[in-house]
Amino acid sequence: MMKRPVILNASFVRYVSEEGRYGDGRGGHGLTLLVKRTANGRLSKSWSQRLTIDGKDTRKGLGSYPGVSLATARRFAIRNIQAMANGCNPWEPTPSFAELADRTVSMNAGSWRGSRTEMIWRSTLKTYAIPLLGERQAGEITVNDVLQCLEPIWLEKPHTSGKLRVMMSAVFKLAVANGNRRDNPAQDVVALLPRRKVTPVHHPAVPHQRIGEVLMMVRQSDAPQPAKLCLDWVVHTACRSGEARGARWLDIDVGNRNWVIPAGRSKTAKEHRVPLSTECMRILGRAMEFKGPSGLVFPSVRGKVMTDSRLSALLRDNAVEGTVHGFRSSFRNWCGETSKPREIAELCLGHLVGNAVERAYARSDLLERRRQLMTEWSAYLLAQGV
Repeated sequence: MMKRPVILNASFVRYVSEEGRYGDGRGGHGLTLLVKRTANGRLSKSWSQRLTIDGKDTRKGLGSYPGVSLATARRFAIRNIQAMANGCNPWEPTPSFAELADRTVSMNAGSWRGSRTEMIWRSTLKTYAIPLLGERQAGEITVNDVLQCLEPIWLEKPHTSGKLRVMMSAVFKLAVANGNRRDNPAQDVVALLPRRKVTPVHHPAVPHQRIGEVLMMVRQSDAPQPAKLCLDWVVHTACRSGEARGARWLDIDVGNRNWVIPAGRSKTAKEHRVPLSTECMRILGRAMEFKGPSGLVFPSVRGKVMTDSRLSALLRDNAVEGTVHGFRSSFRNWCGETSKPREIAELCLGHLVGNAVERAYARSDLLERRRQLMTEWSAYLLAQGV
């Protein structure tokens, strides 16, 4: 008779031939090896684990030997113990991290502006999290598993790693809500990561004194005319690139000389009225030449919404050290240097001014005062020879 070890070892599992159930010792998490003879007299060895779930002793098979080795059976047993610690029933199938990640993105995509945010979420998770955690059950993932995803890029790519942690946290919040686990390891992992000093990186901006020179170079380039007009529009209205590229003729109130940016395309998720200067009206007059079925004021060559890179290329191709978004900073600097009222300048940029209580009472968008300021801004640019 083969001597039974206190803790199973690979040699015993391989050579034991006497029928019986052999436990893996006190620290074996209920793991046992069942040895028995089949109906045709052959020896069968299989793994199972006994756990107490909801006050009841339950047992489930973990596979047959030698297909499942002792080391693998122990990993399965530990995985089930971890799932229980996270509030899950290991005997019930739980979704994988990849499945929950896809569900999280799909569930929130409708509330995001445009498809770019969804694309960024899917790409970031696919690059940094799915390769390591994708096939793992959400309930068995630990803080150290999350750490393996974040640690390699935490200091090297602070912006990306910060976004990734938020994304993973959202996935685990869904897992908690579904009862797949009790905690959120993406929140707890911060304690294991080194502190970092993040220096804000601002969009490079063309000095407002040089905007005329820049626009003149762009106008003389061989770029598509709608793109050049769109950049002019961005500069004269101090709007965001996406707002200008997505501008539609139905948003233009020609009679009142206003451009209404719908709430769905505004960063503040509120409708924003932009007063149009005389120069803006001239830009619209030139844009009429490209008016087509898309309804876009500044359509791409294919009649679709122009890409952000198209406007960026106008500056890059003309060796301009600045960004399209940076023109908003140029405008704000001019306002500050010429002592324009801060509140009016911020409203022109489409920013929320004051705290929630102040905004609850100050409900006017001060359109006419903003119109005066934007008229002065256009006049300042025209004086540069634009």
